[in-house]
Amino acid sequence: MNTRYEWLGNIVGLAGIALCAAAGLARVMGHFYLFGYASMTLFLAGAGLMIAAILIKVHGLTRRI
Repeated sequence: MNTRYEWLGNIVGLAGIALCAAAGLARVMGHFYLFGYASMTLFLAGAGLMIAAILIKVHGLTRRI
């Protein structure tokens, strides 16, 4: 069960990193919108995904104790 939390945390974290990178790159290139959403909104969503990944991993660690 704990390995599921680790894998889920890794997948959610990578999705957050990819979303932040895409939004940041689009913003640096001068695009205010990406996929119909504001670049800053996507950047904040990516940051939220990375925070969720941290919480998933912490939950997996606390279940071991």
